[in-house]
Amino acid sequence: MHCGILIGMHYFFVYCSQLDEKYSASRDEVMMLHREREHYEENMKKAFMRGVCALNMEAMNMFQEPEPGATDGTSAAAAQSHSM
Repeated sequence: MHCGILIGMHYFFVYCSQLDEKYSASRDEVMMLHREREHYEENMKKAFMRGVCALNMEAMNMFQEPEPGATDGTSAAAAQSHSM
């Protein structure tokens, strides 16, 4: 083989090796970003469910029948929750 061809092949293989390293680094970064996104989505789901639960509890407190002895038409539990 001609010396110029061998040098060209060497640079080609070095270039391919560099591309492979860049590809691996990019793939690792994408995997990390996917994990971060999944973590973020899971936290958002939990926060949303806490909000829904709190809203349901407030709605239940509003629709409870007044306890006997409550003079203003609100239940004692609702009055306690508002005083906290």
